[in-house]
Amino acid sequence: MKNFLKSLALAIGSLVSGPLSDFADAAAVRVIDGDTVVIERTVVRLEGIDTPETWRWRCSAEQVLGLKAKARLEVLLDGRDVTFVGGRRDRWGRTLGTVYADGEDVAERLIAEGLAIRWKSGPKAKAERLAIWCPAG
Repeated sequence: MKNFLKSLALAIGSLVSGPLSDFADAAAVRVIDGDTVVIERTVVRLEGIDTPETWRWRCSAEQVLGLKAKARLEVLLDGRDVTFVGGRRDRWGRTLGTVYADGEDVAERLIAEGLAIRWKSGPKAKAERLAIWCPAG
């Protein structure tokens, strides 16, 4: 009986805390920029990567690269089975997660195609990103 009650408590707890993954059809997915999507009504920030900005960009080259990353992410998600695994939230309230299109990690694909870099925090990392996307000259 104790094991049954423990199992029941765990099952109820997982329902209350919410799922760690979610599924959506392509019609329920909207791309905000190269590293942020809305799945159903959940804003998901692709965890572990950064892409150039599409707004509040620091140079015109960054905006162009950001729009390329956004367009590529739209293609990667269009018409595919989209899932995500996540749960933690960032300081803006977005769910941090890994997004898959037909089982493929789209963040890893963006990195492989040169449209994203691995996320590092701190002022030095921010300067490094700026140097990549807004080279002097």
